Amino acid sequence: MSSTLYRKYRPKNFSEVFGQNHIKVILKNEIFNSDLAHAYLFCGPRGTGKTTIARLLSKIINCENRKDKEIDACEECFSCKEIKNNSLVDIIEIDAASNTGVDNVRMNIIDASKISPTRAKFKVFIIDEVHMLSISSFNALLKVMEEPPSHVLFILCTTEIHKLPETIISRCERFDFKRLSISDIVSKLEDIAKAENINISKDVLQEIARKSEGHMRDAESILGQVMSLGVKNITAQEAKLIIPRSDFREIVNFLNALIKKDVSSLIRIINNLVDQGVDLKNFTEELIEVLRKIMLSKIDNSLDLAIGLNLNKDIELEVNSIIDKFDLKRIIFLLEKLNKIRFEFKDNFIIQMPLEILVLEFCQDFYTGKEETISIKRLEQDIVLDKKKTENIDKSKAVIDENETKHSKTKNSSRKNNFDFELLKSKWNIFLEKIKSQNTSLFFILNNSKIKLDDDVLILTFKYKFHKDRVSSSNIQTLIHKELKEIYNADLRLLIELDESLNLEPDSGDQKDIKDNKKFEDVKEDSKNVNDVLDVFGGEVIK
Repeated sequence: MSSTLYRKYRPKNFSEVFGQNHIKVILKNEIFNSDLAHAYLFCGPRGTGKTTIARLLSKIINCENRKDKEIDACEECFSCKEIKNNSLVDIIEIDAASNTGVDNVRMNIIDASKISPTRAKFKVFIIDEVHMLSISSFNALLKVMEEPPSHVLFILCTTEIHKLPETIISRCERFDFKRLSISDIVSKLEDIAKAENINISKDVLQEIARKSEGHMRDAESILGQVMSLGVKNITAQEAKLIIPRSDFREIVNFLNALIKKDVSSLIRIINNLVDQGVDLKNFTEELIEVLRKIMLSKIDNSLDLAIGLNLNKDIELEVNSIIDKFDLKRIIFLLEKLNKIRFEFKDNFIIQMPLEILVLEFCQDFYTGKEETISIKRLEQDIVLDKKKTENIDKSKAVIDENETKHSKTKNSSRKNNFDFELLKSKWNIFLEKIKSQNTSLFFILNNSKIKLDDDVLILTFKYKFHKDRVSSSNIQTLIHKELKEIYNADLRLLIELDESLNLEPDSGDQKDIKDNKKFEDVKEDSKNVNDVLDVFGGEVIK
């Protein structure tokens, strides 16, 4: 049944065509005024009615009983019946994908166009997937399309308009087909279900329409699969055997928990989905759809209405209620991260872990001990740091940081500062041990830096770029600031610098004086390889 529904219920006239009103109005006016073009170009996504309207147009203009000023075929004359059965020889449908060569074009189109129609008023050439023709075929077709015989009408259909030569496009009246709305698809599916004496819930029809992504033929195919279950009353319980489960209600709960930064609830939702056998990739893609809808609404509500996701009314109301609670920068952050992790689930030992990590990243203030909401500046910094790939960006950021430091120094030059480098050194080991208890890798990175103090600015200099990048991340800086405040009771600002020529050997004026040398006392001076590893990765030798 799934392979025949779209044929069985193909529209017989324009009134049965759902959607594409902008095209139907123009074609009806041209038929009404007997002012037809000699060539039409129908372009747009698959399953949106291009071939259907091409056949309707060819049937209407060839109807033997249709009178002037009428726009519907009679369905009773010889031409109408033959076209319905796809047996009228004057209506020639050509699959360009199977007839790409110039010889086929000459024989099937150019030569055939010179012969008058046998029974119909017009000889109509419907060329499907016309973009598949070769360049030589287009060149051969060009002349006959430019000055066709009066009894010939061309209708070109394509899903890839960009592959057509401009010379062909310019000789056609072009119509751009759009993906169908959820409501249009549901209306058509309701008509089919009623004709088949099947009682199917509207929620199921809406889910079918949503899964079809605006393609009517796909929706009819899915409906056929659902109807093949062989039951007269189809509810969501039966339909879920065919249609993947939709979790929009859970997505709304997930987004509300994100707004509240309720990490435990978010982790619980994710793991409940896994326990229930939900495909996390499918859940993530639906989450992306809803976030995109929110993004479009925040930019311009008309964008959401035109190209956004259509949900059922209850879910729409719930989504609309949380739109104002999301900042646009946060939405972009989530969309970028989700778009990456949706490919990572199958490769993870713990399948839900990518989504759990994203939740923690988004709610990072929760686990750094801060109660205030996440700042836009910090989110922007995270996104920028993720994308930094070149040394030029590092240098630019260093210049900006240096300028900010100079500005702050000038601004605060009159302020008396009782904090000095000796005080910094005296408690540095305590600071490092505190860091080590929370983040071991950060401890080793800081242990391989040089420190300076310039007024209230703590300058950390690293030899290796990946050390600098790690410490530059917002969550690491938050941790450092927190521990500095606790140990020194001072509001120190950080300046992160990169110096590839940095000498990490101890001397009297740098941070090496305040390292815990006991960790390295068993490392031999002449063991260059070990020293190199320790310098780069911040390791320690354990007896």
